[in-house]
Order: sequence, then structure tokens, then C-alpha cells
Amino acid sequence: KYDLQQQLKEVEAQRMSPHDMQLGLDALRLQVSLLEGLAEREVNRRDEWRARVKDLGEAHTWLEERLRRWRAHYDRTAVEEAERQELFGRSQLPASVVSALDEEGESLRRSSNVVSSLIDSAAASLGELATQRDLLKGTQKRVRDMLTTLGVSAATIKTIERRNVVDRAIVFGGMGVTTFCLYLLWRWVR
Repeated sequence: KYDLQQQLKEVEAQRMSPHDMQLGLDALRLQVSLLEGLAEREVNRRDEWRARVKDLGEAHTWLEERLRRWRAHYDRTAVEEAERQELFGRSQLPASVVSALDEEGESLRRSSNVVSSLIDSAAASLGELATQRDLLKGTQKRVRDMLTTLGVSAATIKTIERRNVVDRAIVFGGMGVTTFCLYLLWRWVR
């Protein structure tokens, strides 16, 4: 039994032929059937011998099942490998196509790296802009408080704020007109 377990390990490691192990299993089956007959003839310790022979029979069945599973797996793997080799052998691409595909893959990797760096840079810039916005909001409030402290009238402060609103409208209007002009130019060229 122990020798057959060692043989199973050797078969699974592909260092031994499964046919040799099958011969050992067949010999074990014959020995189990002979021992069953002898255990029935035993008078004194019949139950003990029956249990031992039964254990030996179960070990035989287990080893035989493991060998069968290994053969099925090995056969399936061999068939898959043969199919894989056939498919790879059939589709031999010219060297120029392979090199072009390699160049394209390398170009895609470089492009991906550039896009990643651009995204990182944009995220950093956006973070800086948010920080500056918060800083400028605080600055505007401090300037208004300082102007009030210096005695500038509320009407003058409102005029300055209104002027900021008008300046903002002019800037956004100019951006809109510029965008519209670029669109018209693009449509005209196309």
C-alpha cells in the first residue's frame, strides 16, 4: 500500500509510467481477494482480519480512483497542449507584422504614461487653484474690512463690487464671443 502511494506521487510528478502503477494495483487487487478468502478461513481473529483486509481494499479503491483522475487530467492537458501547438503553428505571422505590433504596443504604453502624467499634473493644478480660491476669498473679505476701517464709504465699496461683477461679465462675454468665432471659423474651414 505504501509503495503504491509512493508510485502515485511518482506518476503525478511524471517520473514513472502510469502503466507500471496499474500493474501494482492489479497485483494488490489479487492479494486483497486472496486475503479475503484467508480471512474467512481464520478461526481466532476473523473480525480483526476482515477489518484489515477491508482497509486494504479501500486503499486500493482510493489509489485506483486517484490514478484514474490523474490520467483523465493528464489526457485532457495533453489534448489541450496539442490543440494549442496546432493553433500557434498554423498562424505564423511574418516578422514585419510582429515587429509592427510590438511597436504599436510600445507606443500605447508610452501614450498611457503621458496621459497618466497629464492627469496627475491636472489634478495638482486643480488642487492649487482651489487653494488659491480659498485664499482670495479670505483676502477679499480682509480688504473690505480694511477699507471700512480706513473710512471708505459703503457706497464706494458697493461701486467697487459692482465694477467687479461688470468686469467678470465682460470677461465671460469675451470668452463666449471668442469661442463662437472659433466655431464659425472651424465650420468655414471644414
